[in-house]
Amino acid sequence: MLIRSLSALALSLVSVGAGSACAAAAAAGPAAAVTASESVIRHDEGVVSGLWRDCMAFYPTGCPFGHAVSTSDGRGGSLYAIDLEKTGGDSCSLGEVYFFDGERLIADTAKLAPHAQVEYGSREVSAAGTAKLAVKYAVNPSSHAFCSQYGSAGSDTFVYRYNGRTMIRMSGTPPRSPRVLA
Repeated sequence: MLIRSLSALALSLVSVGAGSACAAAAAAGPAAAVTASESVIRHDEGVVSGLWRDCMAFYPTGCPFGHAVSTSDGRGGSLYAIDLEKTGGDSCSLGEVYFFDGERLIADTAKLAPHAQVEYGSREVSAAGTAKLAVKYAVNPSSHAFCSQYGSAGSDTFVYRYNGRTMIRMSGTPPRSPRVLA
């Protein structure tokens, strides 16, 4: 069975470097201006950190977040995708992407097709238009692949659309199990 996990996608219509933007604002001191989107990203990262309380056991500075992207939700607000790079402390640990409507958690990649965790490494999520966010998954050769084989069977991009309640798969084909001949 193929397992999909996230890898690099260099298309980003609206990209906010959450970790670097928040670190820069903190370094500038309390008088530094914080944009609304930076404030929302901080909040959303806090929600994700609360779901993964053991991050502090593996990462003294907190959960390892990649970058965040945002796009219009089509209703006057903003959708955010928050990239949690790793959910554990080993080199094979995989992460997830969390989707928020402003500060409300609406879905994550573990619950959306292809129901895969996200591969750790250099990757991006992207805004794919109004109320749409895209995630590029690396395709592994089998469910028994070693960490070094993650993504070695190609990639596929899934686009998710916000329907006012949650994210739904708009495009992308879940993997099929290989036929076994006996």
